[in-house]
Amino acid sequence: MKNFLAAQLELSYDDAPEDDSALLFLGPSTVYKNNVGLDKTEGFLNNTNYLIPWSITTVNDIKLHQQEQLAKEVKDSARSSVQEEWPMLGKIPAPVVAKPVKVISAVSLEAFPALGTNPPPTATPTIAPPPTKQLFEANENNGGRRRRYNRMRDRLQGLVRGYVGAEYECAQGHRFLSCGEGRVCKLGHASHPKEHGNYFVHQDLQIFILCPCCYVPNSNTGSGAVNSPNEMTAQLMRFYVVTPDEDITITMEPKIKINVPGNEEPIIVDLGINDPLSLGPGGSYVLRLPFIYRDNNGSPIPIETDLEKRMASAVLQKDCVKFHYKKTPKWVGLNG
Repeated sequence: MKNFLAAQLELSYDDAPEDDSALLFLGPSTVYKNNVGLDKTEGFLNNTNYLIPWSITTVNDIKLHQQEQLAKEVKDSARSSVQEEWPMLGKIPAPVVAKPVKVISAVSLEAFPALGTNPPPTATPTIAPPPTKQLFEANENNGGRRRRYNRMRDRLQGLVRGYVGAEYECAQGHRFLSCGEGRVCKLGHASHPKEHGNYFVHQDLQIFILCPCCYVPNSNTGSGAVNSPNEMTAQLMRFYVVTPDEDITITMEPKIKINVPGNEEPIIVDLGINDPLSLGPGGSYVLRLPFIYRDNNGSPIPIETDLEKRMASAVLQKDCVKFHYKKTPKWVGLNG
């Protein structure tokens, strides 16, 4: 992997080169707590340090896939054993050992009534049908706060959940997470409870978006409108993934598409990641993206001076994060 570094094996965060992409292992998934957000980092704007919940799959789906894999392995093993029974050309087959005959005890004739007679009625035990198992149980609690708690608990029951987030930073050091589409992901805003990772990972993420520090009161009017001289974009710098501790694998394959001034066609920036990156279960990871992007010749790509053109010039392409039904080893940190 060209210019690519996995910090869990050889580097600390401060040792990673600034101009290269680097995948950093922050520790176990418990490092991130959804009720406090990314509390170990500085510089975040107020209430903008919360990752987006990602409902990846369900426990039942994982079990079904494991059963399908087991059945497939048994079938393949049976097929190979049958093929081994046929000897190769010129090879003498192994002698067949006769299997012992299983003796079946005689059945009592009392079970067969005489011709023309009706057998005595036998009582058939009634078997109650098993209760239908629901992934989301009905909520029967009528209490106010308790009802909302149970509804949330029932909604999450059986789900395998992780977290994802895209962090932006402006030239003044303001940091914040985004819900995508150029929006700031601030806890408590109108659509925040509705956002989830399944929507987030299937969209292109802009490399440049408007920073909230632009929204300062205009000194002349006292309004909250954007003050043109203070228009500043923030750049996508880090992508977070918190993986669940389950028998699944999360992979990352980031691709940056940038419009290079003077070129008719956009280019895909070489981040030095040739194969998808497999993240271990039960871990917290951050992919740090380059601060300066370079073209295929290694020259820095100039940033558009026009604000609208800059925000439309580059994206992290969608579906860079995927999950697979397979087990992968856990990552271990430098101190692990």
